[in-house]
Amino acid sequence: AELFGAGSQVLSNIAFQEMLILPASGTRTLQLVASPASSGSASFQIYSSNANVPGSHENAGWTLHASGDMRMESPELARCTEEQYSLDEIRARCRQHKTAAELYASLKNAGLQYGPSLQGVQQLWCGQREALGEVRIPPAVSSLCQADEKSDQASIHPALLDSCLQVLAAALPEDKTRSGRKWTYLPFGVASFRLLAKPGARLFSHSVVRPDSRFGTEFLEADIRLLDEDGCVIGELLGFRVKLVAGEAQREARESSGDLLYDVNWVARRPVATRNPESSHPSSWFILGDRGGLGQKLAERLRSQGDNCTLATPYNLRDLTLHAG
Repeated sequence: AELFGAGSQVLSNIAFQEMLILPASGTRTLQLVASPASSGSASFQIYSSNANVPGSHENAGWTLHASGDMRMESPELARCTEEQYSLDEIRARCRQHKTAAELYASLKNAGLQYGPSLQGVQQLWCGQREALGEVRIPPAVSSLCQADEKSDQASIHPALLDSCLQVLAAALPEDKTRSGRKWTYLPFGVASFRLLAKPGARLFSHSVVRPDSRFGTEFLEADIRLLDEDGCVIGELLGFRVKLVAGEAQREARESSGDLLYDVNWVARRPVATRNPESSHPSSWFILGDRGGLGQKLAERLRSQGDNCTLATPYNLRDLTLHAG
């Protein structure tokens, strides 16, 4: 709105480059970069910096998480303003009822564990390639949403939007090759996202997997519409694309996250034999050096004593030649 003025905001060609992980302590700084491209449109990128995360000062930098295009359109030109869906008809097609506890247990079994701040789904109706979910703002973040109620602009809290996206998981069948587990898909991009009105205290998320998407393949596309209690469209994500992630290997890695990290482990060794100063034969050394120069200083000292040294650094690995001696 600050770039284009009043109107309905439309985001398109959204790509998610990298997941944003919040630290257990400290904060991450977010930056939105908007570059106007033509009248009424612009491209955008969302970055984060880990400069405020403890222990990251030396390696601080900006990481790109998402990018896309945005434009403004007047409400009277927005196609979905006049669309209305019958919630009863959707429920009639989606006959299988599921509780919120069943959904989050299924997501956890697939390796996706949501905390209280992201559990907004209340109940679900599941059918063939579609699902309807009743969604409310999670109580853990309800106080944060009250500050936005005075604004006239259409907006949605990220926790509420994420809960609406979770309904898509209920439209996916179980993977019969993996003991009844769900396929694990993560967001990859969105062709178009528009929000026309502020959601009320209670809304519905209607997720439909596109006919040309095949379950179990690398990518799936779905259309997700946010409906009010009368079935009117208040927002939509068309061409919401998700990507299949590795199953068992990633799940085992998540269950033992320590296996994903390297640590320094010093092993005590017996001291090497001392050098005989009366020996006429020089010793030969192979030194692995870093960028700090410590290996270079060690090589210079050994050479000053008459020894032969081969120093390997990140700068000369390709040209390195070993000599026997």
